[in-house]
Amino acid sequence: MVIKPRWYQQPLIDATYEKWNSGFQNVGMVAPCRSGKSYTMGFIAREFNQRQKYVVQFAHRDVLLSQLSISYANLGIRHNLMCNTKAKKFIANLHVEELGQCFYDERATVTIASTKTYYNANTINIDNKIGLSLMDECHHSIADNQSGKVILSMENAYHLGVTATFCRLDNKGLGRKSHGVYDTVVSGVTAHDLFQTSDLCKYRIVATKLSKQFHHDIKQIKQGREYDPEQKRIMLNDTRRNVVGDVVGTYKKHAMGLSGLTFCQDIDACEKMAMAYRAAGVSAISLSSNNSNDEIWEGLRLFRAGKVLQICNCKLFGEGFDTPICYSVSFVNPTKSYTNYTQEFFRGLTNAPGKKYSWIFDHVGNIEEHGLPDHGLNWEDYLHAPADRPKRKNDTESAHKTTTCVNPECNSDYFLPASVCPWCGTPYQVVSRKPLKTVDGELVELTQEELNRLRGKRRVVEMSPEAFKKNLEFKGMSHMRFGAMIKNHNVRLEIHEELKILIDEFAMQAYDAGLSVSQAQHQFNEMYGHCIDSVHSLNTVEARKLIDRLTCENL
Repeated sequence: MVIKPRWYQQPLIDATYEKWNSGFQNVGMVAPCRSGKSYTMGFIAREFNQRQKYVVQFAHRDVLLSQLSISYANLGIRHNLMCNTKAKKFIANLHVEELGQCFYDERATVTIASTKTYYNANTINIDNKIGLSLMDECHHSIADNQSGKVILSMENAYHLGVTATFCRLDNKGLGRKSHGVYDTVVSGVTAHDLFQTSDLCKYRIVATKLSKQFHHDIKQIKQGREYDPEQKRIMLNDTRRNVVGDVVGTYKKHAMGLSGLTFCQDIDACEKMAMAYRAAGVSAISLSSNNSNDEIWEGLRLFRAGKVLQICNCKLFGEGFDTPICYSVSFVNPTKSYTNYTQEFFRGLTNAPGKKYSWIFDHVGNIEEHGLPDHGLNWEDYLHAPADRPKRKNDTESAHKTTTCVNPECNSDYFLPASVCPWCGTPYQVVSRKPLKTVDGELVELTQEELNRLRGKRRVVEMSPEAFKKNLEFKGMSHMRFGAMIKNHNVRLEIHEELKILIDEFAMQAYDAGLSVSQAQHQFNEMYGHCIDSVHSLNTVEARKLIDRLTCENL
């Protein structure tokens, strides 16, 4: 049977060809984790190969090479392998084991190559013969590293780089005019879309109490682009926090018997975590860069067979790892990298028969740090250097707010607005840091004096242009200033009219969710940091910020 692109893959393929036909040579493609990016590249490679064009598919790790090779083999593409001899033998045997035949062919015009091996080889005589090059996890590619240099060496080739996260922790831009090699970027379907269509498995979050405290504390330590590893190690090993106990206990409480991945800080932490799981009666192994390919794949076989329930790993299965039987992901490595966080978040979200949802256990505040990755970012911004990039403040992934179920047996996070926890049915409860007061039927967290002041501002905001002008005349304002002030007032009126429409939309969502008036008012405060009575007194800048957040919420 010929494998064809899925409904969301074909538009990405079409957009890529459109960019190439428009004169862009190096195209970046962003597609959500677990959306079949290996196959998307394979479909394009197959088409070029049918036109007798030479194709090179790159990956930077042996684990990714083997999975790409299996994907290409499933598409019926015979291909050469350019990597070390041991990896070639391993991949060829994997073909026979999983597919019943080997698709490794040294004479093939398609090559799957290790970036490092290709870079170190003498390829000067073949670079200009390549018609298409493809790079997996292309956010690693910048002009002065190995993957960037091999891309730029193929002057006559069309190039496609694919990733789920077109950004870098070091903040370097991925476009040619910055530090990268790409001319443009295409994107389409989001993870949110794939959740809605059930192409991705839904997830259930438990952000433990330790997680929130850990995130608060780790923000206080010295940090650069990433948290200091030694400081992290001290915090994670602090016996008063009992991080290991929290990880094992949470897994046993919510997902005992289900397979899962635990992402640790380093190799030593992986081994200790695996020992803690085993001591608690959970079959677990530690896998890392210290293990050979054979050991890694043997561990995965045991995992897929259900003989191992937990794989504790460090930077091994964050990118490109695909196993549908993973039912939980545990964060035990705090990171400032949006890329690492997102890649790890999605490891358990591949659909499988009978799999209703996957568990996300956050013990170190990664969700608090980055927000939910359902919508991703505005990826075109990341072609540019930080100075030319809009500040990341209203991204859609951080707009969706959650609350934690008060049922101690559930503790799951869920989206607002909602009247009950969708997982256990416990009613939403108003929990506030301040005493709540009811004034004129509205739930607020303000003193009477503050209310009077805000309502005075609100009356000014709601004035018609004519009334505003008369108010200025009454106050004895200079006519020289009338024009600018009235113009600014009109702008504010327009913005607040837009804001009113969005708040009405929120009210309808709250009504549909079955919320009472007080619950809806409190949830609005919890989600956006404004009580209803203060919203209509906001100045133009603050009102625009709230509109941006409300717009993101309703995308």
